[in-house]
Amino acid sequence: MVRISIREDEVKQVVMLGGFLDTPSTPEVEKALTPLLGSVGKDVVIDCIELDYIASSVLRLLLGILKNAKKGGHHVYIKNIESNIREAFQLTGFLKLFEQL
Repeated sequence: MVRISIREDEVKQVVMLGGFLDTPSTPEVEKALTPLLGSVGKDVVIDCIELDYIASSVLRLLLGILKNAKKGGHHVYIKNIESNIREAFQLTGFLKLFEQL
């Protein structure tokens, strides 16, 4: 089950990722993240506290958010990465791309 929420304050957007974000759920994840895949006018914090699994296709969506944020001079932070999710980020080299909180 996919659980994604986005909340925004004056300085950042916080994305809560939860559940099992596998390849078949990628279109649903992409739809939920659409506001962040376009123009990002603030820093973004991706909170993985409730994330059980993430597929490489979803990691590519996060990379799109990172690229758009950097274009605007903003940062994307990852926080609350459990060991199994950290391993996916590490194996793909994504752990080096995102700033960690």
